[in-house]
Amino acid sequence: MNDVSYKILEGNKLKIENLSNRDIIYRNFSGRTSQFNKNGNLKFTIVIDPNVADRLEKAGWNIKRRPSKNDENEEFCTLEVRVRFDLSFAKPRIRQYTRSGCVDINEDNVGNFDNAEFETADVVLRQYLWSTPAGDSGVSAQLSEMYVRLQEGVLESKWASINPSEDDGLPFDM
Repeated sequence: MNDVSYKILEGNKLKIENLSNRDIIYRNFSGRTSQFNKNGNLKFTIVIDPNVADRLEKAGWNIKRRPSKNDENEEFCTLEVRVRFDLSFAKPRIRQYTRSGCVDINEDNVGNFDNAEFETADVVLRQYLWSTPAGDSGVSAQLSEMYVRLQEGVLESKWASINPSEDDGLPFDM
């Protein structure tokens, strides 16, 4: 198991390193609407270590706390993260790594992360202060950077070393 590290950077950005697949939950990178996502927002939730949650709350991060299902004495702490490609001044930079190389992720392919198996992920989050004309306001965590290494399947790792050639092997023109 990886040791997750948390660091508050300049500008109250939050850097979280070594997240594993179990640390990134409630994924909705595709923005599908549901009972828990009526507006179709792209988002995911990070499980936060209870020992770090107090420090992050004092720095203004919107940590949610619930009792653990396994142990009544321990808290289950989470941080919901929005992924916003609609803000031109703060589009997230997302890269996906596998043995066969890296790919830049954008709004067209980020939905593939809904079912991906993450080996490890490093993220940088920024706080976004929001308000509505009705007077409601709050703080949300928004993705600034995300670098992800995906777990490879048995066949994927076998075939990763084979480079496809220009010749597709078909005996006829398409």
